[in-house]
Amino acid sequence: MIRYAGCVLRRASWAAMRSRFVPGAAFVDPVQPPTAPRAIDLETFVAQFRQWVEGTPKGRAGFRERIVVARIDAFGHIAHAYATFEGFAPGQAVAERVVDSIQLVFDDTAWKVASFTTQYEAPGLPMPARFRAAR
Repeated sequence: MIRYAGCVLRRASWAAMRSRFVPGAAFVDPVQPPTAPRAIDLETFVAQFRQWVEGTPKGRAGFRERIVVARIDAFGHIAHAYATFEGFAPGQAVAERVVDSIQLVFDDTAWKVASFTTQYEAPGLPMPARFRAAR
């Protein structure tokens, strides 16, 4: 089980995950210079994510993410969210910190993701204070 985009993913809930995105949603691979960012579509994203959950030691161990900071600005039917996550396996210390930049649209029934970009904290790229939880 893993949490992603506000839903708990179990092996049979990939359709529930897909329902949280607008048709044509874009996903940008985590930004890792010097590699140029590239966008992928929903089905490619789901396939890659499913492969990670089911095919890596971290994914199979039940890797979790918890939101530690969320900043959302909305106007009418559009919104932008920054969400800082800490990732960890059950019973272990935080292994990574990540900021997701998410564009959302309201389709008169629910907020759905239009685009999604991720930036991992890395050596030489510490998490800015505005994205860290107050301790």
